[in-house]
Amino acid sequence: MSYKLKLMWSTRIFCTIMSILLLLAYFLFPSFGSVAYAEGVLPLSVISQPKITRLSPPSGASGTQVTVIGSGFGADTTVSIGGTVVSATVKPNDRALVFTVPNLPVKSATIIVNNPGTIEASAVFQVLAPLVFNQATIPVVEAGQNLSLKLTATGGKSPYTFSSSGPLPAGIQISAAGSIQGTPTQSGVFIATLLVTDSNHLTAKSNVTFTITPGPVITTQALAPVIQGSNFSDTLSATGGSPPYSWTIAKGAIPGGLLLTSNGILEGRPGVAGVYNIDIKIIDSLGAFTTSSFSFTVKAPPPPPQSVVIVSRGGRFASYDSSTATPVQVPAKGHLPGITIGVAESAGSSGYFVVNSVGRITTFGGSFPLRSLPRKKLQGRIIALASDPSAPGYWLLSNKGVIYRGGKAKFYRTFLSNAPVRGKYKITETPLAHQHLVGIASAPHGGGYWAITANGWLWGFGSAKRLVPLYLRKAVKAYHSHVVSIVSAKVGMGFYVVLANGQVLSFGSAVNYGSPGIRLADAATIVIAPGGKGYWLLTKKGQLIPFGQASAVTFVGGDYLNNSVVSGVAMR
Repeated sequence: MSYKLKLMWSTRIFCTIMSILLLLAYFLFPSFGSVAYAEGVLPLSVISQPKITRLSPPSGASGTQVTVIGSGFGADTTVSIGGTVVSATVKPNDRALVFTVPNLPVKSATIIVNNPGTIEASAVFQVLAPLVFNQATIPVVEAGQNLSLKLTATGGKSPYTFSSSGPLPAGIQISAAGSIQGTPTQSGVFIATLLVTDSNHLTAKSNVTFTITPGPVITTQALAPVIQGSNFSDTLSATGGSPPYSWTIAKGAIPGGLLLTSNGILEGRPGVAGVYNIDIKIIDSLGAFTTSSFSFTVKAPPPPPQSVVIVSRGGRFASYDSSTATPVQVPAKGHLPGITIGVAESAGSSGYFVVNSVGRITTFGGSFPLRSLPRKKLQGRIIALASDPSAPGYWLLSNKGVIYRGGKAKFYRTFLSNAPVRGKYKITETPLAHQHLVGIASAPHGGGYWAITANGWLWGFGSAKRLVPLYLRKAVKAYHSHVVSIVSAKVGMGFYVVLANGQVLSFGSAVNYGSPGIRLADAATIVIAPGGKGYWLLTKKGQLIPFGQASAVTFVGGDYLNNSVVSGVAMR
């Protein structure tokens, strides 16, 4: 073997041995070959092989930010996707690369990561269609009309999240699922920017226009008050929107007896007085609606027309009427014969009758004919009168304690009487004799009567026996006065006792509507108002003081009576 050949083989063997030693030193001693440099001198780059563990996300549309998670990434690492080199950022610890997907066809694309002088790493990324916000068409609606539509998007990676970049028209909301719903409250043209975001945080937007026209408006400002029980009709009005309208009660309740029709007519006869707060709703043909609040007042009816006729001991008359009443005719100036003791309404007619101290009956104003008491049957003098409310008739009380009846009135015994009933007029003597008797009153609806003395002794006859209060005398005594009259209540079983000082006592079902606030000295009786829900206190001077539903009345005819009034009657 020649010298040159030996030298070549020796050189190759040496180089091979040195290469093996260098490789062993590299793996066994990582710091082998490192060199310390002075400050400001860059170290040599150590090249390692890149490795891809996973992609986040594994799919997405153009513009998606992709994170390549793995190892071996450095400043010289290059990234490409689908053959297009992209700019990538290395995250801390060289374990992640971040890049943005460029515009690529929708298909699977290979991501290649490479370090110079090493074997490249690769992974497959699914390129999706670009995210597109499908243009939404917002229909024209009215203020008050319900709006509902669904937004859609394509491309990108679902699910999508919808939102707006600014405020929507008042009353309209957008949900994350893409529903636009609500009832606009204001009219006008509103421009809004809507956004859609996919699960990779890509965003697309769409500018939309909301056109809201004026909706219906209730133009009725208030509801007129109505009288309880009277006929009422009011047509509500509205403007705007798209007629025809439909009317309903949205809140509260209208008075019983009234009805709101669908075409806006409130009509009927309200049955209960009071103030009713209600919300009325109107809906037009497109479904737009609005409401208005109203306060509806139902007034109690005024007292019915009221007239009072009063008489004096001398048989003179005076008529008093409320402002709405038709004046009651009374006799012309003059007087009836004898001493008048009372006046009463004739049951079943519009008239009244007067009785004097000898039992003479004089009828007026359509009263049923009633016969006077025969003088020869009279014991003593008549001091009080009671009209039978169930039939044309009367009872008279004499100062001797004898009770007489006339017309169709029936006679009733007291539990204290054992005297026989005799004669055409069913005269009886009772223990009422020798008492200071002052009055007699019929039981409501007939069937009996009470008689009373000045100091409060009370006797009941017939059905009136059921109500004879034992404490009446004590009540009279407590007021330091004496009884001047007894008057039956209009309803139920009850009566009033009137004292000379103006105090009115009530018993049984009788409702006490009050007495004068000052002490009087000349009270004569009370006159029950029509309907029985009030009374006038009548003085001997002819003064009528109203209580309850008794109206204020004024003098309209007859004589002015001075200090001699004995009785009065209210006319229907």
